[in-house]
Amino acid sequence: MTRMADPKPTVAVLTAHPRWYAAVRKRLTDVRRREHPSGTRFDTGALPETPWEVAVADMGTGNDKAGEIVGQAAAWLRPQVLMFLGSAGAGRFYVQVGDVVLATKVYLYDPQASAAPRPYPASHRLEQAARMALREGSGWCETEAAVHFGPLVALPDDAVDEARRTDDRQAVEHGALRKCPDAVAVELRSMGIACDPRLTGSFGHQPEVLTVRGITFCALDRKSPDLIFEQVIETTVAAAVAVLAELVPWSAEAASAGSADAVPPVQYRDHIDYRYSTFEGSNVGKQVNGEDSRR
Repeated sequence: MTRMADPKPTVAVLTAHPRWYAAVRKRLTDVRRREHPSGTRFDTGALPETPWEVAVADMGTGNDKAGEIVGQAAAWLRPQVLMFLGSAGAGRFYVQVGDVVLATKVYLYDPQASAAPRPYPASHRLEQAARMALREGSGWCETEAAVHFGPLVALPDDAVDEARRTDDRQAVEHGALRKCPDAVAVELRSMGIACDPRLTGSFGHQPEVLTVRGITFCALDRKSPDLIFEQVIETTVAAAVAVLAELVPWSAEAASAGSADAVPPVQYRDHIDYRYSTFEGSNVGKQVNGEDSRR
């Protein structure tokens, strides 16, 4: 009997706009459609030159809907990673239109609350992979767009609806940025991405979360430069792909371990490894190829 190949680990990529969805889908191979019992549809395929299978969905606008689809993706697809792609507005003058923001945490802004909103942190492991993949000179995209790591503040649906009613979106954005003074960007339709903490966790237990945003406008000044929207989308998707190419999946052992302290085995890219070496005169490194040299 021929043994079936083990399935690839899954990344669920959730977008809020058809154009972002299409930019991810076109990068996948052997794409097939999967439909959740609720009707939510995911296009699933292999992401070339990475160990990942990607399931991408267009959530549409609205935070309630986004939160529901996040729960469906986490429970039904059982991904190792939940990644959110979309646009945001620059909340600092050094963040420019066309840049990419990797959210180190997401604030859920409440205009009625007096206290600062609670932050939801990104996965430390994913953030570290992103810092390595998107470092200066890594060649992750042709334009080498500026990359910012920092907090994102997300607005609730009622605040967005009120801004539309009063035609004063900038006032709402400024209020959110004042309440979260360390935020580098503001997002109008992304409160649903700050998942219920019960859906997210560490190695092998629940999916890890990372938010990647392309800057398409400036929340501080509406006189933004001319924007090539498709270029921002392509740059942001390229950043997400670079992170996944860098990220090592959990091992089966770590994923099935019963301890909350389970971690992936140490894995290394091709390099000369000087750990455990003795330096007496000339020193010699050991070449390793994706394995822990202690084995």
